Amino acid sequence: MTKRKWVVLAVTGLLAGCGPDKEAVQPPSLVSVTTDATSHYAVNIQTDVAGEYVPTTVIQHQNWRLQHIVFKDDAALRDWMMSKARSADTAPVLLVFEDMEEGSQTPSGERRTLTLVPAGFGLSDDKVAIQAISAGLGPVNFDGRWAAVGRTLQGDFKIGTQSFENITLNTKTGSR
Repeated sequence: MTKRKWVVLAVTGLLAGCGPDKEAVQPPSLVSVTTDATSHYAVNIQTDVAGEYVPTTVIQHQNWRLQHIVFKDDAALRDWMMSKARSADTAPVLLVFEDMEEGSQTPSGERRTLTLVPAGFGLSDDKVAIQAISAGLGPVNFDGRWAAVGRTLQGDFKIGTQSFENITLNTKTGSR
């Protein structure tokens, strides 16, 4: 089985857990989008979770350290989900890493960054699943839950073969 098929299988499995309980009656969502069968994105969330979520501990693989996870506002999420013309370099959910290698700075003196657009994500009021692929890092996955909805995430992060369990990401102060 090819790497792509494994990723599709993993994304499908993770996203299956992000949908609403079939027996529960769900009130209308703030953002609820039905996508076609070829998509790997599922959203059913009532809370505004927009912001940058920064890890409370270092999550680093090789020289790349997770700087933050970005969730854009409801309108951007809805527009992107409904769009047929998606860009390969932007999405309403982004994983941003910074290069910690000595001397790997931009001409302006800032650290180089790597922004990953997810190959799939699932957002609900209970769960968050994000899957991305990087040529340098390999598969990148976050499987978590809202500890304080719209403010704190907790879960497991995996980069390549390296796992970071029970991590916490807090909303960056001043991003709201």
